[in-house]
Amino acid sequence: MEKEAIEEGKPHFADLRELARKAYGPGYPKGNGERHIAFVRTYPKYELLTPEEAENLTLPSIEDVVARKSQEEEDVLVEEFKERLDFNTGATGKTISRQRRFVCAPQRPKEGWSFVVKPLGKNAPPPFVGLPDGSQREPTEDEQLYIKRNTPKARKRIE
Repeated sequence: MEKEAIEEGKPHFADLRELARKAYGPGYPKGNGERHIAFVRTYPKYELLTPEEAENLTLPSIEDVVARKSQEEEDVLVEEFKERLDFNTGATGKTISRQRRFVCAPQRPKEGWSFVVKPLGKNAPPPFVGLPDGSQREPTEDEQLYIKRNTPKARKRIE
């Protein structure tokens, strides 16, 4: 049908589709439409105010608070997803062994093992790598990634 319209010189549907695409954008939304909605607990907050302060008091609407918190939490979730995806695909941590230790135990090096040491305490020194001869060195980039992945995140769990 479109071929006949083109041959006859009549306007055809391809032009209409292109015009509609320019006017309204693509015919499908970006992503699947799933959004993270934060659970905001609301509690009464009693304050003693003067009448003048009460008149000038402006509070954000609960919808704005939920939208802002939801966006912040979604940004955190996306960032963590990207970090884990990079690690799982091997984009980061290339020298970290991904073999299962209980299936095939790695051979002990002739000079001995080196360990990542993370001192405990409030005023502890930064993590370091203890070498078999007793000396220390700074962790490499992959060892820093190992330390970061094994450090608990200092935030509440996102629901």
